[in-house]
Amino acid sequence: MPMRWGLVTTTNAPLAAVQAFVAHHLSLGADRLWLFLDAPAPEIAAAMAPHRAVKVIDTDAAYWDRKGSRPDMHQPRQAINARHAYNRSKRLDWLGHIDIDEFLWPEDGTLADQLSSLPADCLVTRVRPVEALSPVGGGDIRHFKATPIDRK
Repeated sequence: MPMRWGLVTTTNAPLAAVQAFVAHHLSLGADRLWLFLDAPAPEIAAAMAPHRAVKVIDTDAAYWDRKGSRPDMHQPRQAINARHAYNRSKRLDWLGHIDIDEFLWPEDGTLADQLSSLPADCLVTRVRPVEALSPVGGGDIRHFKATPIDRK
């Protein structure tokens, strides 16, 4: 059986950025993408509805009431959302968390092949995404940055 992987992200990005993230990672073979909307965005939920591999969660007041309360800082919200997705992703072999402006970019083979090559007892791995840079003048994103390999 092929390696199954997915991603989780918490976002308040505009629809075009979400569509780019989803299209890119589905094209890489993601089996599941969890999009936690940090602000109301019904247009995103509507645009993603046809994609069975994409799960959109509105983190509205009712969501945070079920979680206890909404943390002020986005990092704890990301962690809570990632845990929510992890607890519901039992059919995945790997679940990663990246920001909406980050993109996985496997250089050799597929991401599933790279994850399959890890030792069976490996529970966590570090993946270096490339990150979209803000476009000059509000145009299309054309430049990205990657974390240097030698960075500790």
